[in-house]
Amino acid sequence: MKLPINSKKICYLILSSTIISSTLLFTNPISANESRSDMELVILEAEENGIDINHTTTIEKIQEYIQREFDRHQFASLHIDREEDPFGTVVLSFTEELPPNKKEEILSFVEEPTKVSFRVVSYTEDQLIEQQRLIDSVVFGENVFSTEGITVFHTGTDIVNNKVEIGISPYNEQTVQTVFNYFDSEMISIVEGFEAQLLTEASSDDIEETTMVIDTEEEKKGFFSTIWNWFQGLLTK
Repeated sequence: MKLPINSKKICYLILSSTIISSTLLFTNPISANESRSDMELVILEAEENGIDINHTTTIEKIQEYIQREFDRHQFASLHIDREEDPFGTVVLSFTEELPPNKKEEILSFVEEPTKVSFRVVSYTEDQLIEQQRLIDSVVFGENVFSTEGITVFHTGTDIVNNKVEIGISPYNEQTVQTVFNYFDSEMISIVEGFEAQLLTEASSDDIEETTMVIDTEEEKKGFFSTIWNWFQGLLTK
């Protein structure tokens, strides 16, 4: 015999209360650092709703247009800026200001919810990559800073800041100036470099702790599923 509608509502309220209480019981031991960030939750929700947060279709159309209309010295780079908006803004970098009609043509390929912005930079991505290659041959191949007591830990092409990044140690005013003086280029930025860390016993413990959190999440899902199936069976009798 099926329960009356009002009885179903009561059962639903009991179920909701049980799930909320159980959620608190399971989630309290998990620290805030282990929870997903607000940005991750927004991105996951967007993906579940079929929203392409990587703006694939729009970017493909823009790239095809740029290849037809601009030469390799005009178009600098493309990246997605998510600093202020989880959905991100497609940033198009050029080495010169675009005429309004060219911007309008590019914007005609933009599909919702994609946003596009334009900016002028000094160097193309190809120029930055070539500069990084030359720097690598000097700092890693010839080890030119060894006599200065400077270690270069990494180099990288930073298209967001339109620079080639060099990570050094020790990092201070004197060592930074030494590197700048050697290359005499506005294309570089100097940051503090760090030696790569091998997997240690402590790191292994962190991995084990993360695994335990995942296991707890799976147990929680199984617990909720059991409760839900029990109430489903009750409501359909």
